[in-house]
Amino acid sequence: MTRRFASRARFAGALRLVRRPAPLLIAWALPNVPGPATEPVRLPNLTRAAAPTVSEPLSRITASDNRVRAGRLEGGVLTVRLDAQNGMWYPEGPNGVGLPVAAFAEEGKGLQNPGPLIRVPVGTEVRVTLRNSLAKPLTVFGDGSQTRSFCYVNDLVRGLVDLKRRAGLYYEAPRAVEITDGVLYRARVTIPARVPVGRFTAETFLIRDGRVLAAATRDIDIRKSGFERFVARSADHASFRYGLVAVALSVFFGWAAGWIARRF
Repeated sequence: MTRRFASRARFAGALRLVRRPAPLLIAWALPNVPGPATEPVRLPNLTRAAAPTVSEPLSRITASDNRVRAGRLEGGVLTVRLDAQNGMWYPEGPNGVGLPVAAFAEEGKGLQNPGPLIRVPVGTEVRVTLRNSLAKPLTVFGDGSQTRSFCYVNDLVRGLVDLKRRAGLYYEAPRAVEITDGVLYRARVTIPARVPVGRFTAETFLIRDGRVLAAATRDIDIRKSGFERFVARSADHASFRYGLVAVALSVFFGWAAGWIARRF
């Protein structure tokens, strides 16, 4: 069964399929086996016909290194062809216990966990063709019209920091903290004009060798000042008069512009 659907991605990430292996319980019915006794009991040997059959070995599932992007990207559209198959996953390493699970693979390539990497620029359309090679139905949620994020937490954090840095709301100043007498510290922080007015929480951490030794929290109130504060307060506390003054100023400056244009 093959299903086609498309989705529009905002960030980058990987497609994941999680399936818990079902426990398998095998019980052998041994006829004429007596109950507990003081003498040892000899169990009958299994005949060749009674031995369980061995199925074909499952393909090994490898861990995705998150460096090679799946599919083909052309004209702002990423086309990916996936195949859901059964495989053997070794969570503890090649010499550990193998678990039979279902996983995704690109057509003609090996199975990966958590799945082939889907990493695209913002606004890219993702077209996925999914083939179900499992012995049971595979449920796919969504009709392809949703907008979602296929991303890892690290990718999301890097993207958020980059957006804040471009807006002037994030910066690093390694030598901005001044320490006095080995105890008191002081730091000057430049607050951008784009910061909204309100109460903010400032968190300070003392870090040594990558470990947080102490932390402090303090509330900071951000307010406007000067003429900008006067305009903001007038709009909040005297909205009617503020509206009348704004309309009057608009009419006056419009009339003044027209008068100057007629004179010159």
